[in-house]
Amino acid sequence: GESQNTLLSYFGRAQYDFQSKYLLSGTIRRDGSSRFGDNTKWGIFPSFSAGWRISEESFMGNVNFVNNLKLRAAWGITGNESGAGNYGHIALLEPANYVIGGGYAVGQAPSNFPNRDLSWEQAQTINIGVDFGIIQNRIYGSFEYYTRTNSDLLLNIPVPSATGFTRALTNIGEVQNKGWDLE
Repeated sequence: GESQNTLLSYFGRAQYDFQSKYLLSGTIRRDGSSRFGDNTKWGIFPSFSAGWRISEESFMGNVNFVNNLKLRAAWGITGNESGAGNYGHIALLEPANYVIGGGYAVGQAPSNFPNRDLSWEQAQTINIGVDFGIIQNRIYGSFEYYTRTNSDLLLNIPVPSATGFTRALTNIGEVQNKGWDLE
């Protein structure tokens, strides 16, 4: 009943701030998981964001009640390996009882439908928002529109029982969430 998995990650990030008005950020992440086969073990997940502090512009100098006004946008992809379970990409054996010549014998039988193409679930997020602070930042808020698309979902699908199994874990399906956040 024991199992083991390994996750190894590399992460890099660069940021640029010009006059505290214009902000850029980029991130790249490379993750490797033992839950996937050699061809799909590694995933690369980038993200980018940009911001404009409108409140720092010279034309906002006469607007005293606005202390912070920032427009921002971001795009990124993240990966998820937790739905894969351990060893789902390789054929596994489990104990099985057999009847041979009227007697019982213990042996082994395949326990899963191996999928060497099993890979990372991916979530792509896009958001655009406005942050504000007024009256000496006593009132602060944020308004944002987002869309998040999860693809290559790790799901068990039915397979013909002639294969010896009733289900197989595969990357299939997509879910999209979108909406508005008000803080």
